[in-house]
Amino acid sequence: MGIGMIFTVLFWGALIYLAVRYFRCGSLGGGCGGHGTHSSHFNTDPGPQESAEEILRRRYAQGEITQEQYRQMQETLRK
Repeated sequence: MGIGMIFTVLFWGALIYLAVRYFRCGSLGGGCGGHGTHSSHFNTDPGPQESAEEILRRRYAQGEITQEQYRQMQETLRK
């Protein structure tokens, strides 16, 4: 196998890799690195931001905090 054949295989391999990466991730730059920047590769829109009170209500509803903690935090937020 000659050196020209090796470079041809490397060229086509790199081209195929870049094409697959582009179509799977939507870009060639960092958007699909998998380093925790997005919770999902397909959902890049973070959506509407929750207010502090909405987060507090959700945490209380899920049982993450007690009623006493909920009231204390709610009072703190209203100051």
